[in-house]
Amino acid sequence: MVNHRAKVGPPEYFDLIGAQQFCVLVNLGLRAHHRLLDVGCGCLRGGRFLIPYLDKRHYMGLEPDTALLDAGLSDELGWDMHCSKRPIFYHFSDFQLSAIRESFDYILAQSILSHAGWDIAWTIFKEAGKALADQGIFAATWFQGEEEANLNGWHGGRIVRYRDSTMADMALASGFQSLQVLDVKHPMGQTWFAARKGA
Repeated sequence: MVNHRAKVGPPEYFDLIGAQQFCVLVNLGLRAHHRLLDVGCGCLRGGRFLIPYLDKRHYMGLEPDTALLDAGLSDELGWDMHCSKRPIFYHFSDFQLSAIRESFDYILAQSILSHAGWDIAWTIFKEAGKALADQGIFAATWFQGEEEANLNGWHGGRIVRYRDSTMADMALASGFQSLQVLDVKHPMGQTWFAARKGA
């Protein structure tokens, strides 16, 4: 059986990438009372830092692989913290975030756009724009590149690159006021951005 940490990336970077997600969001203004949606929360690499910090039921995770999430709940977060903070989880795979019918202050998508073809990338941006509250922030990572693959669908085992201008165009077309590339060194060579709904 494959270790759940290895399923989401190199195990030696598991702690570092998880802590980085927390630090990036707090630096962007995340506080305990805010409501967060973690897209592709996996085995709670970032969730194990975010769930204890946020108020009860203010962390929501989207993860279609229920076995991976169960491993995170039992081995990373722990059932006592799960019962105390009562995070909420969804398991659909079409990225229709607005179907959750909640308004979020922050949406996180770490290493999701980095494997998403055009159709999925556009869906994620548009749905994040719908699901975020006014002044909300969409924080995500992607692989920068001048050569863009003409791909649709999900490519979990393959890197998909987009130009900076493409990311900015998707954000503006989806109702965001701006997209800022963040000065954060990602262990896997990805780039962080923050797309904001308000000025």
